[in-house]
Parts: sequence; C-alpha cells; structure tokens
Amino acid sequence: MAAMNPSKWTFLENALIAIAFFYLLFVLFFKLEVVDEESADNALISFSSFLPIIAVKIIGLIIYLFSFRLVFITNSSFKFVENAKASFIVLPLIFAILFPELLVRLEAIISLLLLSSTLLVLIQLHQQTNAKGILFSAALLHGLALLFNVQLLWLFLFFIASIYILRGIKIKDLLVSLIGLFLPLFYYVGIAYLLNYSNYHIDLNFSFTKIDFKDNWGFISLLLLFVITAFLSAGQTFISRMKMTVRNRDQLSVYYLYAFGALLLAFFSDSFLSVACLAIIPLSLFYGIMHKKFSKVWILDSLWILLLIFYVLVDNAWLKLPFLVTFA
Repeated sequence: MAAMNPSKWTFLENALIAIAFFYLLFVLFFKLEVVDEESADNALISFSSFLPIIAVKIIGLIIYLFSFRLVFITNSSFKFVENAKASFIVLPLIFAILFPELLVRLEAIISLLLLSSTLLVLIQLHQQTNAKGILFSAALLHGLALLFNVQLLWLFLFFIASIYILRGIKIKDLLVSLIGLFLPLFYYVGIAYLLNYSNYHIDLNFSFTKIDFKDNWGFISLLLLFVITAFLSAGQTFISRMKMTVRNRDQLSVYYLYAFGALLLAFFSDSFLSVACLAIIPLSLFYGIMHKKFSKVWILDSLWILLLIFYVLVDNAWLKLPFLVTFA
C-alpha cells in the first residue's frame, strides 16, 4: 500500500493543506465553544451529551480525518489514479472550515466514518462469484451507521442499487444485506428493552431543512469555489472514468450514486449538515482524481490559498482591517 510522501507534494498544495489544517485547529479549539446537539436528535446512540467539550472536539477531528484517510486507502487499493498526492484531504478540510460545527456533532462524524468504511468494503463486490461475506460486512457497517443517524436508512436504497451495478441482484444477496443492515438495530432494541430504556425514537419523516450561512463575502467566495470545484471534480472524473477499466468505472458509479443520494437526502433531512457531509466522501475522491489530471493545477491551488486567506481575514474580528470592513 502506497503511503503519502510529503516530499512529492507541490509547494502550493503543501501550503494549502498546512494553512487549512492549522486554521481549522484554531477555529475548532479557540472559536467554537458550544456543542451543537442537533445530530443527536436523529441518533439512537449519543456520546456528545456526556463527553467533555474538549473530548468531543478531539475525537471528532480524529474520526473526521481518518474517514478521509480511508478514501486515500481506497485509491491506493483500486488505483483510480496513479501516484496520488494529498489532494484527497483538500475538500474535507475546506468543508470543515466552512462548517466547523460539524466536528462537534460526534454522532454525525461517527456515521461519516462508518459510511466511508461501508463504501470501501462495498466496492470490493465487483464481479465476485461468492461475496456474501463482503456483502454482509458492508451492510453491517451501514446498519451501525443507522444507530448514529437513523435517516441514513434511506441511503440503503442506493446500497441496493450499488449491488446491482457491481454484480447484479439476487434474492440471496438482498436477504444477506437486510440481515446485516438490521442486525445492529435488533441488538440495540433488545439491549434497550433489557435495560428498560425507552427514551429513543426512529424518525424517518421528510422535512425541508433550513440552512444557515454566514453573511460575509469571505465565506461566500470560499463556499462558491468549493461548490464549483466539486462540480468540476465530478465532471472531470466522469470523463476520466471512460478510460478506466470496467471494474473502476463500476466502482466510481457507486460513489456517484452515494454522492447524489447524500445530497438529495440532506435537503429533505432536518439536519442538512449531518447528512450533506457524507457527500464529501465521494467528492474528495473525485477531487483527487481531477487534481492529478488537471494540467494547470497550480492555478487551482493558488486560488484556494488566496480565497482561504481572504476568508480568514474577514472571518476574524481581531483581524478587522479598514479595507476589509465592507466584506464582513
């Protein structure tokens, strides 16, 4: 398995990741003070309510970063792009800077890790003749994610569609998937009953979500670049996909399915951020592929750095400069 080698990174990419990472640490540990318990509303198991705030921040950050380490492992295993650099972490870092409250939604971060693991296991199904073990493991991971966000049950429809893409649908496969999916829930309900714990609910209702954005130009410009880059990454990866092996094309189709499913569900969920972050898993893979294929990548890295610095200046009261007042 290939390892990340900092000596092979370009200077601009290295600088971008360093600036983004250290500013994220500053925001998380010095600016973000209140734990956001919104994600706990859809969780059957909640940790953030009784852990100290500093523990929530540290654990959330570690789990968040490791979730996208799995994306790098996925590329190393299946070779979507050769000699991949650290570009897989760029979109996750920018997303966390734009929405730092995500990192204190511990239940959402745990479901992110479990879904990232689900995808890593699921895409191994391609053209396997006897893959019940893989299928059960992937469904079990998805089922565990449900315990931390029950609305992810709707994403299981895309799990079934992914099976069809990777190896076709069989009744036995559906049964194995359903057993793996509901096994964690079965044990949870059983233990809750034995402990006489009745303070839980499963809410699968749709409701249009309310999205709160900062009203300053630093945030808007960085968010706009993020959205444009995400769409370009998806488009460039789709073009590059045509030249890949059948296995890689089918595996990338699964990532496209989950990106679409997560975004669609996010707009109908009562917790947009906790579900939308799941789309960053496939988008980070797409960005890594595009970053490798893009001939003028230094332009993109420079633009990221400029807008990130602009965002930092505008977003911090202690950096209020006369010429920046109109942007805040």
